[in-house]
Amino acid sequence: MKLRTLILALTFLMVPLASHAQRPFEQRGITMLQTEKVFFDRVAGMGAFEVYVKELIDAVDGAVAKLPKSSPSSGFLVVAVKPGGRSRVWLDIEPNISGEAAHAIDTAAENVYPLLVKSGVIVFAIKFSLWGGEPPKGMVPRPKEWEPEAEKAGGEIELGDLVLRVWPD
Repeated sequence: MKLRTLILALTFLMVPLASHAQRPFEQRGITMLQTEKVFFDRVAGMGAFEVYVKELIDAVDGAVAKLPKSSPSSGFLVVAVKPGGRSRVWLDIEPNISGEAAHAIDTAAENVYPLLVKSGVIVFAIKFSLWGGEPPKGMVPRPKEWEPEAEKAGGEIELGDLVLRVWPD
């Protein structure tokens, strides 16, 4: 229950008010990709998670603001964090954006120092739209880079385990 309340609070605090001019990057919500128990067992503190998410959003917003305007898109910025200050991101976006834009978003997000993770890996996603795109329709991201490992695993695999297969270092 605590996690759902936090997600709701983060969503309302970070979504720009409709009266403001449309921004190139608009955060549309947070999707937790692991159970509350897994998440709370691995994260050092919820306050740190809130700060980290805000810093990610600010960094990506700043990077996108510097890009030339493009066609509307929407999707997910999937974020994984491991102990030792290591993070990795993947984009799941439709329609696709330029390589330059994708690189700018990835670089901005990965340059934010991650929150402290005690063990394992945590995985969540920031739902967003770019250049006036509609909010993403799906509830769960499916980065293309994950597909080969998901197919190898067959059947169901816990998302944290899948991320560790895709990002083994």
